[in-house]
Amino acid sequence: NLSPKGLCLLVKEDSAVLAHLKVGDIVDMKYYKADYSRSGKYMRTQIRYITKDEEGRFKGHYKVGISVPEAEDCPA
Repeated sequence: NLSPKGLCLLVKEDSAVLAHLKVGDIVDMKYYKADYSRSGKYMRTQIRYITKDEEGRFKGHYKVGISVPEAEDCPA
Protein backbone atom coordinates (compact mmCIF):
# COMPACT_ATOMS: atom_id res chain seq x y z
CA ASN A 1 0.00 0.00 0.00
CA LEU A 2 2.14 2.84 -1.30
CA SER A 3 -0.54 5.29 -2.24
CA PRO A 4 -2.67 7.60 -0.12
CA LYS A 5 -5.49 6.67 -2.51
CA GLY A 6 -5.45 3.02 -1.38
CA LEU A 7 -3.96 -0.27 -2.50
CA CYS A 8 -1.55 -0.24 -5.44
CA LEU A 9 1.09 -2.29 -7.23
CA LEU A 10 4.50 -0.95 -8.14
CA VAL A 11 5.49 -1.69 -11.76
CA LYS A 12 8.76 -0.78 -13.50
CA GLU A 13 8.25 1.66 -16.36
CA ASP A 14 9.76 -0.78 -18.89
CA SER A 15 7.62 -3.74 -17.79
CA ALA A 16 5.68 -5.49 -20.58
CA VAL A 17 2.66 -5.81 -18.28
CA LEU A 18 1.88 -2.10 -18.69
CA ALA A 19 0.91 -2.67 -22.34
CA HIS A 20 -1.80 -5.08 -21.15
CA LEU A 21 -3.39 -2.95 -18.41
CA LYS A 22 -5.94 -0.19 -18.82
CA VAL A 23 -7.89 1.76 -16.22
CA GLY A 24 -11.21 0.04 -15.67
CA ASP A 25 -9.95 -3.43 -16.65
CA ILE A 26 -11.05 -6.36 -14.50
CA VAL A 27 -8.41 -9.06 -14.13
CA ASP A 28 -8.24 -12.27 -12.11
CA MET A 29 -5.23 -11.99 -9.81
CA LYS A 30 -3.96 -14.65 -7.44
CA TYR A 31 -3.51 -13.56 -3.82
CA TYR A 32 -1.73 -15.38 -1.01
CA LYS A 33 -1.94 -15.00 2.74
CA ALA A 34 1.22 -13.66 4.35
CA ASP A 35 2.08 -17.00 5.98
CA TYR A 36 1.57 -19.04 2.75
CA SER A 37 -0.25 -21.65 4.85
CA ARG A 38 -2.87 -22.10 2.14
CA SER A 39 -2.82 -22.10 -1.61
CA GLY A 40 -3.56 -18.78 -3.24
CA LYS A 41 -6.99 -17.56 -4.21
CA TYR A 42 -7.97 -15.86 -7.46
CA MET A 43 -10.01 -12.70 -7.00
CA ARG A 44 -11.43 -10.27 -9.52
CA THR A 45 -9.38 -7.09 -9.36
CA GLN A 46 -10.18 -3.76 -10.98
CA ILE A 47 -7.49 -1.41 -12.26
CA ARG A 48 -8.41 1.99 -10.77
CA TYR A 49 -5.53 4.21 -11.92
CA ILE A 50 -2.07 4.06 -13.50
CA THR A 51 0.25 6.88 -12.46
CA LYS A 52 3.93 7.36 -13.27
CA ASP A 53 6.23 8.42 -10.46
CA GLU A 54 8.48 11.15 -11.87
CA GLU A 55 10.58 11.68 -8.74
CA GLY A 56 11.32 10.35 -5.31
CA ARG A 57 11.78 6.83 -4.04
CA PHE A 58 9.85 5.16 -6.86
CA LYS A 59 11.12 7.22 -9.80
CA GLY A 60 10.94 5.15 -12.99
CA HIS A 61 7.95 3.15 -11.81
CA TYR A 62 4.19 3.27 -12.20
CA LYS A 63 1.73 2.95 -9.36
CA VAL A 64 -1.16 0.77 -10.51
CA GLY A 65 -4.09 1.33 -8.19
CA ILE A 66 -6.30 -1.67 -7.62
CA SER A 67 -9.63 -2.43 -6.05
CA VAL A 68 -10.56 -5.91 -4.80
CA PRO A 69 -14.24 -5.74 -3.77
CA GLU A 70 -14.29 -9.47 -2.98
CA ALA A 71 -11.55 -8.98 -0.36
CA GLU A 72 -13.95 -7.07 1.87
CA ASP A 73 -15.85 -10.34 2.37
CA CYS A 74 -12.75 -12.41 3.17
CA PRO A 75 -11.67 -13.07 6.75
CA ALA A 76 -8.22 -11.69 7.61
